Amino acid sequence: MATDESSNSRIVDLKDVIDTKARQLRAMLELTWGEETNGETFRSMSADLQDTYMWACSDMARDIVNALEGIYELQKQERSHV
Repeated sequence: MATDESSNSRIVDLKDVIDTKARQLRAMLELTWGEETNGETFRSMSADLQDTYMWACSDMARDIVNALEGIYELQKQERSHV
């Protein structure tokens, strides 16, 4: 029973990571292309800053994928214990 509670708690934590990172990524990508700026703010940055900015976006996307994989793995483990 404790394992189920621990697993459920971990899933909630991972869902929080996904929610936070997805919101942050959306906000950052809005500057690269969006109704408000049409990407002009992003394109006015130096090439180095653009690269670093997109690197940060990539890291956030990777964090989302890792959290999703963590949830899938926990759910897989729960099913195998039933």
